[in-house]
Amino acid sequence: MQQTVIYVGPRRWSPATQIREEGLLFDYGFVDAKTLNPEPLLASTNLGDVTFAVLCSNGKRTDVIRRVLQRIKEAPTSERPDVIAKLSILADLRNIGAQVKAEMERMGIPVNIEDSTLVRPVIERVREETLRASSIDSITRVLRSRFDRLPSDLSARLEKLSQEELNQVLDRAGTAESIDAALSIEAPAAKP
Repeated sequence: MQQTVIYVGPRRWSPATQIREEGLLFDYGFVDAKTLNPEPLLASTNLGDVTFAVLCSNGKRTDVIRRVLQRIKEAPTSERPDVIAKLSILADLRNIGAQVKAEMERMGIPVNIEDSTLVRPVIERVREETLRASSIDSITRVLRSRFDRLPSDLSARLEKLSQEELNQVLDRAGTAESIDAALSIEAPAAKP
């Protein structure tokens, strides 16, 4: 069985198809996706195959894009977000993202990328990081406006706190008598 590299880059590329090192000889096949016929992929029952058709020969053509989108539109609603996320990535590889987006709008295909199990964890992580950074920035600005000097380790101390603890500090920062009082963390109340 021979392994095959499928190239999806924008330029033409004809690499060597052999790796030869001392004690190693590895042959592999090479295919430029832009040379593949999209028809077998468009006929597939697998939506991943269907979306890959945009990388093939004629994948930039409007009729191919519409056929891919029609298959996605006909798919169960629960499958669409992940397939649309994959199509978005593949379309960007071919520089047809704007064209795909325009066709989706024309065909009335709703897009909520947050519903994608592929993208949702990244979105949630970025939201959490943004909230933390905003909380730390707000605390620092409030404390700077109230006190002459901030401790040199303030950022490090704030970074160690959970979001809930940062919220506590922010609530106290405007009224605390000292920086240490603002930064003190209350222990959670014991459950009865």
